[in-house]
Parts: sequence; structure tokens; C-alpha cells
Amino acid sequence: PVEFSAEALHQADAAKAAGRVNCPRENVLLFYAIQPDVVHFNTTRVTGRSGVDVDDLTAAEMEARRQTQDLVRFLVSDVSGFEHAYLQQTAPQIGIRESRRIRGEYVLTAEDVLSARKFPDGIARSAYPIDIHSPSGPGTDIRKVPEGDHYEIPYRCLVPVDVDGLLVAGVDDPAGKRTGALPSGRRRGAPLASG
Repeated sequence: PVEFSAEALHQADAAKAAGRVNCPRENVLLFYAIQPDVVHFNTTRVTGRSGVDVDDLTAAEMEARRQTQDLVRFLVSDVSGFEHAYLQQTAPQIGIRESRRIRGEYVLTAEDVLSARKFPDGIARSAYPIDIHSPSGPGTDIRKVPEGDHYEIPYRCLVPVDVDGLLVAGVDDPAGKRTGALPSGRRRGAPLASG
């Protein structure tokens, strides 16, 4: 399998500094796929766009795909082991980190996550860290759940305050301060586990 070395990370920084890779993400995340010699990258970051405005979504799609092409060109030209690499696929549409919010009967807090809090009405567990991605450029603040532990999402998080007959999945950050539990609970595992 192809290894993404510390040298390749330095090469990525140099390519950014030279303007050959234009992406505000501060790191290159590489994950091995189940197929031999296939890797998955999570490395683009589009900032300053609204997830509920059609023109912004179109612009964000175009920007993410441009960043992807920059990364592919860089890998093929600069990184040993990627000389014959090609883009196998991208997501069908851009992933939206957050947009509109629904306030539940209980709002899970960062303290709940970081203290691995358990609830009498807990219906899902997660150990994913809080990862707050900068909305304006590089930088990711990562805060971890205690090693070997997990927090619980209480049922009350799924019950909207002002909407009858509806349950939601995951957790919320209704104030939109990006400091609560949302960066952990928005991940696929928590919404899948909670409904």
C-alpha cells in the first residue's frame, strides 16, 4: 500500500506555498480503502458559503472540485508512489458541515461530551472527538473524549421544542457558536445510532 510520509506532508505544504494547491485545509487526511492500492482523502475545505443558498452551494461544489483536482495533480507530480494515481470518485455533492438547526428539549454540551456524560434517557453512544474546523481558513481544534470512554446522547436531544410529531437524529448546537457538542454528534455514527 502507498504510505503518505512526513516528507509528502512537507511537499504538500511547499505546493500550497507555491500556489499549486489552493486549499485552506491545514493537513492531508488519508485513509486506506478496502481495495488494494486505493486510498481515500478528506482534505478539501470550502469556507464562506451558505449551505442553504443555491448559488453558494453551486460555488462551493465548484470550489471543492477545483481543490480536488489541485490535490490529484500534486500527488501525481510530487509524491512518490502516486505517479500513476488517478481520481476514482468524489462524493456526488459537497458535504455541508452545518446550516439550519433545530433546538431539542436538551442541548448536549461540549462539557457533556468531554466528561463522557451518561444520561438516564441515553439512546446512543459516541466517542468521536469534538473537531471544530475553522470557518474562515486553516485550523482545526480537536478535543477528545477520555480514552476508552464514551458519552451518551439523551432522547431529549431528538425531541424538538417547537415542533410536534417530529424526532431528529444526532445532536444540535442551536446557538451556532461551534463550541458545543455538534462537531462530535454531527458525524455519521451518532445520527445513525440515534435514529
